[in-house]
Amino acid sequence: MVDKKGKSGLGRFSFSLRDHAGWNHLPSPNFKFTLKLLPIALLIVIGFSLGLSNKGTNTDSGQSVIENRGGAYKAQLRDAYAFIIAENYSEAADIASGVAQIDPENPVAYMILGLAYAHRGLGEEASTSLNHAVEIDPDFDLAWYNLGVVEESRGNFEPALDDYNHARELEPDNKPYLGAFSRVSNAIINATASESPEAESENAFLTAITALNRGSDEDFAFAENIFRSLIDDKPYDVAYKNMLALTLAREGRQDEAERILMEVVEAEPGYSDAWYNLGMIRESMGQIEEAQHDFEMAYNSSSLDSFREIAKSEMDRISGLPETETNATPTVYNTP
Repeated sequence: MVDKKGKSGLGRFSFSLRDHAGWNHLPSPNFKFTLKLLPIALLIVIGFSLGLSNKGTNTDSGQSVIENRGGAYKAQLRDAYAFIIAENYSEAADIASGVAQIDPENPVAYMILGLAYAHRGLGEEASTSLNHAVEIDPDFDLAWYNLGVVEESRGNFEPALDDYNHARELEPDNKPYLGAFSRVSNAIINATASESPEAESENAFLTAITALNRGSDEDFAFAENIFRSLIDDKPYDVAYKNMLALTLAREGRQDEAERILMEVVEAEPGYSDAWYNLGMIRESMGQIEEAQHDFEMAYNSSSLDSFREIAKSEMDRISGLPETETNATPTVYNTP
């Protein structure tokens, strides 16, 4: 979600690599490059955004994961899970940590703890907890996936690829798992295959995203400088501009972010990512009617069913909300 200082990660924002040289081999024009943690729910980047969100397309719901793997402390884990959904990550961490101390072989406790750490920007702690979850239960596909998200957000692309591979082998038909594996695999191939300017741009793009996910003011400034430099080289690249707008929003500069995204959708009216992000930013500014229109445009301009579901859920969620001049804090979102 978008807050004044933008400390919550890429949250529900969405972005795509479809316009970048070397990335046009991705599965579809609207393939979403998002770092999205799936908090054990049937929810849907991009996101840890870090892709951090309570929305995902995993086939297991949060309750079924807890019922199947939660052991003797299902009630406590349901509470921790509810705090993740409510974005109260400290409470979620406290409960999950307590369960892990009492039941050190409980993989769900460690995964929820990892999610809570990740949402708070504690990548190393998140990685440790999620690694522990998969050590306890090597067949825990969602823990493998979220471990991949964390490692990818930290710039550890080869370990992330290995984690995504574990997840997709356990659930071969899970589209987010397959998409994450394909995205990172192609990124590694492209980054090592050439020293061309296009490859350098891709590396710079990924470096900026990694910095943005770390979430400090210095990282925001660093990412902003990279995106502005990339735009200087390719001034008509709407994907770079989309990411610059997200960076500015993370810095609390929603007015500038709104202006850039309006330029993007004027230049490319079918860019569903930009429409969605414009809706998120306008909602955070209290412009509910405009945000409703933007989410509708995102819905209409995307051919990806999972993304359309996200946009529709946002349209439904903000329907009837009052206009306000204060920053809104909509309930959580990143697109796989």
